[in-house]
Amino acid sequence: MRDQSSLAIRRLVWKTTPFLLEDFTNPKNAENSFIAFTPTENGTGFPIIQGVWRVDDILVSYDGKRMIVVDVAKKELLRVDGVGLRGVKHDQILDLNVDGKRWEGDVLNGNPYGWGRLYNGDGRLVYEGFRIGTVNVCYGFGYYGNGGVIEYKGELCGGKRWGRGTYYDRNGGVQYDGEWMDDDHMEESVELKEGREWIHNHINALKVRDGCCNGEQWKELKWNWMPFLKSLKVGKECFTNVEAFDLSGVSDLVSVVIGENSFTNAKAFDLSGVSDLKSVVIGDECFTNADSFRITGVGKLESVAIGKNSFTKEKDWKGNEPTRHFCVKDCPSLKELKMGHHSFSDYSECKIENVDALEAIAFGDVNEASYNFPYASLGLRSLLVRSE
Repeated sequence: MRDQSSLAIRRLVWKTTPFLLEDFTNPKNAENSFIAFTPTENGTGFPIIQGVWRVDDILVSYDGKRMIVVDVAKKELLRVDGVGLRGVKHDQILDLNVDGKRWEGDVLNGNPYGWGRLYNGDGRLVYEGFRIGTVNVCYGFGYYGNGGVIEYKGELCGGKRWGRGTYYDRNGGVQYDGEWMDDDHMEESVELKEGREWIHNHINALKVRDGCCNGEQWKELKWNWMPFLKSLKVGKECFTNVEAFDLSGVSDLVSVVIGENSFTNAKAFDLSGVSDLKSVVIGDECFTNADSFRITGVGKLESVAIGKNSFTKEKDWKGNEPTRHFCVKDCPSLKELKMGHHSFSDYSECKIENVDALEAIAFGDVNEASYNFPYASLGLRSLLVRSE
C-alpha cells in the first residue's frame, strides 16, 4: 500500500520548494517524462524547450516560459511560476463571450485558472481539465462537438497533446493509445536535418542527415538524457563545431556509425561504460583534433572500425604528440579492431588490454606506408592466442 504520509510530504515539497529544470533530465524519471531539447545559441548545453513529467498523481508541465505543477487526482493547481495562487476561487461560473461560451471551475482575476469545464456557445461540453487563461494545460479531456463523446484524454503542454494520452473516434473506439509530442504521435526514430534540430528524451534511433548540425550552437553533445537511444547514425560532415562528445550513461546504445569529416573539432572520443554497445564505425578524417580515444568496460562490444586519417591532426601526416592516447580495455567480446592508414599517426600511446576474444587487428593498408601509431608505445595484454 502506498505510504500516504510520504505522499503528503511530497505534495508539500512540490508546493513550497523551487523546481529545477535539470530534474527533468534525470534518466531515472525518463519513463514518465516526455521532454524536447534544442541546443543553446552559444552551444553550452541543451535546455528544455517543452515537456511534461509525472510522478504518482503530480504532473509538471513546462511550455518554454513557465512551470506548472498540478495534482491530477485532486484536480488541484499547485504552482504556476511567477503567480500567487491564494486568490484562486473555486466553483465559479465565468462568461467568456457574448455568444454563451463559458467556464465553470477555478478562476483567478477573471480568467480560468485551474480545473474546470469549458462549454461552447450551444452549451455543449468541449473540454474538462486544467486550463490557464485560454490554454489547456497539464491534463484534461477534450470532447467532440456534441459534448458527449471524449476525443482525447491525457497529458497536455501549452495547449498541445504531449505525454501519455488516448485518442478516440466519435463512437468511443480507441484510435491511438500511447505517447504524444507537439500534438502528434511521438516518433522513436528521429532524423535531424536543417529546419528540425530539436530532439527528445525517448528517441530510440537517431539519424543525422549529411552536412547537418554545424552551427555555433552545436558545441556540446552530452546525451545522457537520452537513455532509450539504441542506434546513432551520423552522416558526412556533421557536428564540425562540437568540442565535447559524451555518450556515457546511454546504457542502451547498441551501434554508433559516424560518417566522414565529422566531429573534426571534438577534443576526445569516449564510449567507456556504454554497456550494451556492440559496434562502432567511424569514417575517414573524423575526430582529427581528439587527444584521446577511449573505450573501456564495454562488455558486449564486438567490432570497432575506423577509416583513414581519423584521429590525426594533419592528413597523411605522422608525428609524436605526448598528450594523445588510445585505449581499448576490458572489452571481453571484442573480435575485430580495424583502422585505415594515417589514423592515430601522431598518438604517443596505444593500449589494448583484456580483449581475450580479439581475432583480428588491422592497422593501415597492406600495400602502402600506413603510419598508424608510428611513435607510440604499444601495449597488448591479456590476449588469448588461438591455434587451429
